[in-house]
Amino acid sequence: MAKALPRGVREKNGSYEARAVVNGIRINLYGTDLNELMEEFEKAKENARDTLDYRKTRITLNEWFEEWFSEVKQHRVKETSIAPMKNNFKRTFGFYIGSMKLKDIKPLDVQRALNAMEQNHVSHSAMREALGRLRECLDFALGNQLIKVNPCLIVEVPWTFKQSKEEIALTQEEQDNFLSEMEDSWYKEMFYFMCLTGVRVGELGGMKWSDIDFKKKVVHVRRSLSCSYYNGEKRMMLVTPKTVNSIREIPFLGEMEEILKAQKKKQNKLKEELGSRWRSTDDLKDLVFTTGMGSPCVRYVVEKEIKKALKRMREKEGVLAVQENREPRERE
Repeated sequence: MAKALPRGVREKNGSYEARAVVNGIRINLYGTDLNELMEEFEKAKENARDTLDYRKTRITLNEWFEEWFSEVKQHRVKETSIAPMKNNFKRTFGFYIGSMKLKDIKPLDVQRALNAMEQNHVSHSAMREALGRLRECLDFALGNQLIKVNPCLIVEVPWTFKQSKEEIALTQEEQDNFLSEMEDSWYKEMFYFMCLTGVRVGELGGMKWSDIDFKKKVVHVRRSLSCSYYNGEKRMMLVTPKTVNSIREIPFLGEMEEILKAQKKKQNKLKEELGSRWRSTDDLKDLVFTTGMGSPCVRYVVEKEIKKALKRMREKEGVLAVQENREPRERE
């Protein structure tokens, strides 16, 4: 008994014909080798399925976002920004309307998603970021004729745009009081260095001893420490600054040379004492400022130490205020 031919295929005079209509496209192929013909037939059907009209009717928001991000967005952002951006979308619009077909998404759907995020206490900063990215994504879909209008453009956002607060620098007295509070801390030299140079926390964490030129008496700012979470895993890496102007040289100021030499001496001593317990990986070794166990100084570490110092300072001010029969001084 002859073997049944695949659907859409028939044999005639020793050759085979494969016919199908996919997404309104007629496919008609001929060949003498059935296996080769079937391979070509399947490719032709797949290509027909991937036409513009087919994609208009089938592609979902999540599918389009992944395609747009991989083909367009990720080539314009730093590698360390990719995972946070994708995770932000996945937790917001990807969760609420990601399974909807692109063509079916209306402004009301976007509005309902925003309302649901508000009810579930998603931060306004995360919502703003996600909405901006959704607009970009759907603008590209509009340009590719997958949708007729961008549904993000006529929604009411649940936040108000506040004028950013003016940054207030510490007075010399406040800076002296803070540094005095850090006198017995492992991070004493780190905070002295920050006050002298004004470097950002990421730049501080990414600074290596090879960036310190004691001969020319300059500090080279060349990279930044990035810390993010991807699929629940903490990732730390050294990255180049976001702008060209961030790459710079800072001359030794005031006590900077003495501070750096004291840091080097203290760090070397602790390295020797801890031996293999010193936490230093190949990618993150030779860092100038670390924790007491050799781990990189990420933002959390710096902010934690600042909060601890401020708490002690407030407690001391409270005691002094009682002794002097006055109200505690609070900085506005």
